[in-house]
Amino acid sequence: MSKFRAILFASALSTLSACAGQRSGDLMQQRPTDTLLTSYMIANGMAERGMLARILAHKATRQDISLLIAVDHNTWLLIRQALINPSPENMRRADQGLEQVLSFATQVPQPASRTQ
Repeated sequence: MSKFRAILFASALSTLSACAGQRSGDLMQQRPTDTLLTSYMIANGMAERGMLARILAHKATRQDISLLIAVDHNTWLLIRQALINPSPENMRRADQGLEQVLSFATQVPQPASRTQ
């Protein structure tokens, strides 16, 4: 992976984690729906890349692939509902769907912490 892609991936992941970590904040309830749609597109790409890596490594089962398809489809329906009616409850459900989609993404190894 090129250095640019690694930086882009890390920044997208940190942006999504910041979104997921702000559950009860007013900021997340007042965000524009475009942000939700962009988050879905990024999460979907990360999940598809993660599944593709598992397929290429012969570590994915048909059930894994079917589950990702079902989770992605259901999340899209939740996103669509939140776009049509951006209530706090619909946004919360859409965020939960995004978390499920992100669970299929390739895990990024974390650097070891320095102990002094």
